Amino acid sequence: MRLSEEESKLRRELLPYGVYIGKDGTETLFDRAYHPIIARDADGKNLRKAFGWIEHTKQVWFYDDGCSPHHITHADQKSYRKCAYALSAFIKGNPITPYIHSES
Repeated sequence: MRLSEEESKLRRELLPYGVYIGKDGTETLFDRAYHPIIARDADGKNLRKAFGWIEHTKQVWFYDDGCSPHHITHADQKSYRKCAYALSAFIKGNPITPYIHSES
């Protein structure tokens, strides 16, 4: 699927790229620029805006550049859905594990 530059930029800013996982299990979604979006406690509760440097012991990603949901000439629709579902699950306090593409 082909995207406009505007749509591509919007997807980069709004869709989660991955999650920082803290020592205490806190999870923080981040965008493609690695900026924090929102965080929640290890139990999936206490949803809050996230900002600044996020201390973490692990990272997971929902896609990579080979299957980007915001690439202008070939936006991957499966990755787009995966990111949207991951965001929804995160907000609802549900596990994000079904949407993980890779981790470190």
